[in-house]
Amino acid sequence: MELGAAEPFDEDRLSALPDDVLVHILLLLDNAAAAGRTSVLSRRWRGLWALLPELRFPVDSDPHLVASALAAHEAALRCLHVGTLDAAPEPVEAWLAVAADRLSGRLVFQNRVPGANAGGDGEEGAGERGAFQLPCFANATAVSLDLGFLGLAVPTAGVFGRLIELSLSCVRFQGPCELGDAVSSLRCPGLQKLRVSEASGLANLAIHSGSLLEMFLDRLDGLQQLTVVAPALKKFSLLNCFVDSRPVANISTNQLIWLQWLDVYDPTTVKLGNLAQLQQLVGTIHVYRLHHPLFSNGFLQLLDQFQVIQKLKLMLFYPKDIGISQYVMEDLTKLPRLTILTIFLQRNGHTFAAALFHVLRMCRDLRKLTLLLHNSDLEASYMCPSGCVCDQPTDWKTEELTLNCLQKVAIDMEEADHQVAFVKRLFTWAVVLKKIKIAFHLSISESKVLRPQCHGRAQEDQGRGGRRLPRRPPLEILSRLPAKPLFRFKCVSKGWCHLIADRLGRRKFPQTLDGFFVGGGGGVNDWRFINLSGKSVPLVDASFSFLTKLPGIKQINLLSAHNGLLLFEHLIDCRYEYIVCSPATEQWMPVPGPGVPPHPRKLMEFDCEDGLTSEVNSFLIFDPAVSSHFHLLQFWHSGGNISLLLNVHIFSSETGVWRESTKEWTKWGGLMEFDEVRS
Repeated sequence: MELGAAEPFDEDRLSALPDDVLVHILLLLDNAAAAGRTSVLSRRWRGLWALLPELRFPVDSDPHLVASALAAHEAALRCLHVGTLDAAPEPVEAWLAVAADRLSGRLVFQNRVPGANAGGDGEEGAGERGAFQLPCFANATAVSLDLGFLGLAVPTAGVFGRLIELSLSCVRFQGPCELGDAVSSLRCPGLQKLRVSEASGLANLAIHSGSLLEMFLDRLDGLQQLTVVAPALKKFSLLNCFVDSRPVANISTNQLIWLQWLDVYDPTTVKLGNLAQLQQLVGTIHVYRLHHPLFSNGFLQLLDQFQVIQKLKLMLFYPKDIGISQYVMEDLTKLPRLTILTIFLQRNGHTFAAALFHVLRMCRDLRKLTLLLHNSDLEASYMCPSGCVCDQPTDWKTEELTLNCLQKVAIDMEEADHQVAFVKRLFTWAVVLKKIKIAFHLSISESKVLRPQCHGRAQEDQGRGGRRLPRRPPLEILSRLPAKPLFRFKCVSKGWCHLIADRLGRRKFPQTLDGFFVGGGGGVNDWRFINLSGKSVPLVDASFSFLTKLPGIKQINLLSAHNGLLLFEHLIDCRYEYIVCSPATEQWMPVPGPGVPPHPRKLMEFDCEDGLTSEVNSFLIFDPAVSSHFHLLQFWHSGGNISLLLNVHIFSSETGVWRESTKEWTKWGGLMEFDEVRS
């Protein structure tokens, strides 16, 4: 064979593919800059990026380059994601004007300003950054703008004819046109979802819309009067908009099914229209009243309007320093008839049993109860000062209560004696309890709560021979078997299969801890394996060389672990992808990202003043007792603003695809939860 002779595989067969196939390949890069660089490959590839229907620019993009790229782009855009760092208003206005002519789908723009959302000083100095005019997006279906407190003037003319969703965050509104005029039916005839958060310049907000279904208003500084006329509105949320002024609001709607009112309420100045269809209500009750309008219990007067409601969510708020504040739970004299109650406790280290007991004795028809602790309570160690009165009154310790309908309970638990004592009392009150879910915090033992109360309530199991055995003896027998013979007993009957698969029962089965991983989530290679087996031979490859040796994988970051599987992320061509692997078997599966721009990974932390600082949170869910398949959950929200949930994506290893699930999730007090109410 002569040197330099061409081999058959030297032929460029990839470039011979049709344009639509090559465009699909470029879409998988998930990065507009990377797609543009393919123009250097050959003349065939030159200009292919300009045919992409979706463009995603990294979070630190130069707005001038974004404008140039959009000007050279030829195809209609169904999706445009742009991220910038402290951009000036002039170049932002320039590329938005170009995008307005091309966009026929979704626009997501985030202008991150270092420190803008930290410490509550986001608007200080914002005036120096200037303002710009928003163009009219005639064909866009969804627009999400997080402007980093740039000034914004909404267009005085033009119709957003196809706009369905609009989200505006960290904005200083400027005239001459009012936001209410721009989003009303004449200008936005198809608008269904509106979200405005962390904004100023909206002293009088008036919206008239015949299409609006969902509306979320969060921290509108300086709001004095709110008027909403939306006959089709189904969801409405108001959060900290009237903090420094008397609330004046008129919400005219007949179809509302979900109402979140986390703000000052005065029935003489707030009119909420016809609430006969309401299914879910969310509000705050201050256990101790301070001498400030914000801390009045006006929400109780809103509760008085309802005789029956399906689902009620209450935040019970305790100030850190009770001082001479007055205990005002006696102001709550009745609750609507309800079946589902969620109580979110922001107790700041205080005992909550007295207030919670006062609420529960008005819930005779309750079927499901959820108690959640605020993240600040789980992470901080506030202690009641000596002589604190938060445990008063103490009637919950002696008075009997019968919750005849309560069947399901879910509780966040800390290792605190008063919490354990209250949960034990709760178990005696719930006489028909069927399902208990407790999230134990730190080192608290489930036996401290469950075993004394659950003895005698164990479910019975029907065997093949027709004899009925209590649940406990089979568990004691099975707990003495090695792991492999134990799981062979799952084929005896459905009852035995359920018994072995039961999560509480599995705690009794033999489990020898040979080692565990420490760290993860803090950066690349931020973990180590602790070997407890006593064997000199490593049980697992803690460096995960079987992953890092793979083509294209240089660095991996441990994100999550669940029931023996680990979730890693790695960076390829400016985009994040995932790997799920078993360290014991070294089996692994690659998972592509769902199509979200690169992002820093941080843990979910909620601070009352600062807000949520993370941008993307990814979780691995795997239970081999339920299924051999795993799921990944990815929450993406605008930096520092939990109220601006942009996307929720779920990946299933069974189907091998991501699906968007944003509309099925809602935000409440720093927690993400699956919304059971469908609009």
